[in-house]
Amino acid sequence: MTPNLLRHKKWFMIDNILFLNRIYTPAIPKEPEKWFNYLKNEEIDFIIRIKKNAKTTNSQGQEVPVQNLFLHLKLAEQLTLEDSRLITGVKVYLTALRLKTVNC
Repeated sequence: MTPNLLRHKKWFMIDNILFLNRIYTPAIPKEPEKWFNYLKNEEIDFIIRIKKNAKTTNSQGQEVPVQNLFLHLKLAEQLTLEDSRLITGVKVYLTALRLKTVNC
């Protein structure tokens, strides 16, 4: 079965799942919490790549950079957190993959 694919310069959709490259792209309004809430209210599943220094909450509810939750991962290891976390005031689920660091 061929997936239903819709493309745009800044995003694409496959089978009603929206994929965006970064949270801070021109495709997202200046108030990303409104964008996240809209997607959730419309029941649109989404996957958005976020910067490692984006603020989220840890398991105690304290604000931390996203990277702090995944520092223990080994190269090529992936982890999806069981509980949702706040990003721009909206609860989302986070997954990370440790990639090789390239120094430029």
